[in-house]
Amino acid sequence: FSVVSIEPVDPAESYSVKTNENGVDKISYPYGDYLVLEFKDIAMDWIVLGLYVLSLVYCTLNIIIRLIKGLFDIIKGKKEKKVLNVWCTTAILLPYFPVVVLSLIVPTFFNYQQWSILSYRIAFLLVLLSAFAMCALAIYGFIKQKNSITKKSQKIYIHSINICVIVTIINIFYWNWGMFWMI
Repeated sequence: FSVVSIEPVDPAESYSVKTNENGVDKISYPYGDYLVLEFKDIAMDWIVLGLYVLSLVYCTLNIIIRLIKGLFDIIKGKKEKKVLNVWCTTAILLPYFPVVVLSLIVPTFFNYQQWSILSYRIAFLLVLLSAFAMCALAIYGFIKQKNSITKKSQKIYIHSINICVIVTIINIFYWNWGMFWMI
């Protein structure tokens, strides 16, 4: 879970063995292995994670704004039906699902009480299913928005939510791409 810098040492003075398996350099120690990563790999990790964090911040701001507007509508007694209201709410909340699942799994990494492998598989499967649900939401949002008569500001809002959903989907597949063995 960490990126560390390892200084090259003389092989005669170390227990490490450097190998190249399938084009990936690996430094093996008796207590664990390190993979040699290039800068572009680390930069891609940070870019993808940064975009996801930005989309979560945007979703959080939208949740707060929607709650405040909802309170004002209740106070004023407005019962106006808004375009794609259920879709917007679902699309704003669903990007948090991977964070919730990860927050349930992370404590098991540090307390020496591992979940059973079945629990990890179920968590991975739930996140994968949420990605497919988000794909369906994004497609529905694009189709419904294209066919509906909305203001330009509403179109921009719907597109921005779709972008957040797509960024979340990309993150799910990016971070779980190498975890196909857990299924």
